[in-house]
Amino acid sequence: MIKVHRLQEVLSIYKSIVLKKIDLESYDDFMIKVIDEYIEYYNDEDKMELNEHHMAFAVPAIAIYSVLVNHYQLSKEDAIELIYQLTYRATEKIFDDLSFVQMAYYLICNKPFLKQLMLRSLSEFNPIDIEDSLVEHELNHILDKDLDESTMVDYFINKGKPELKELAARIEMIIEEFVDTHFSKHQKKFTIEDFY
Repeated sequence: MIKVHRLQEVLSIYKSIVLKKIDLESYDDFMIKVIDEYIEYYNDEDKMELNEHHMAFAVPAIAIYSVLVNHYQLSKEDAIELIYQLTYRATEKIFDDLSFVQMAYYLICNKPFLKQLMLRSLSEFNPIDIEDSLVEHELNHILDKDLDESTMVDYFINKGKPELKELAARIEMIIEEFVDTHFSKHQKKFTIEDFY
């Protein structure tokens, strides 16, 4: 089942980011175009080569990009920057919403899970599921690898949009930045036992 409500929410909350790049007569029309593209890419069989985490980012990213470039003639560079800003702000909100104990768990035990949260920030993040995920999630070797080596990059290239591989390299840095922002050097020395 396609979930579009999260993507609609992100586009609504961060409307100002989009409007800084393009002049729109109707923001609703823009959102409808993005959702239509998202559904089309989501239903495309080629995306099945992506693992679920990479798909959660790649499909909305390529949908937004296609609309910006093809319908609104935004330059490729500006479109990539806009998607990066949307990802950055949506991910920042996720990190702000997590408690310190949750963040400590992710930082110490499960850094790939931070990448999962980031990749799902545009389309599938559900804060209600966080507590269950803390217990159920196992270290994911796929997410442990750099994003610019991922199937997501192959997907962008196969779709004729190799320029989007730049996004993979850029969003890889978001985790490091947010971890540094949310933890002092002293807090980074904590272990899980410190919270019991």
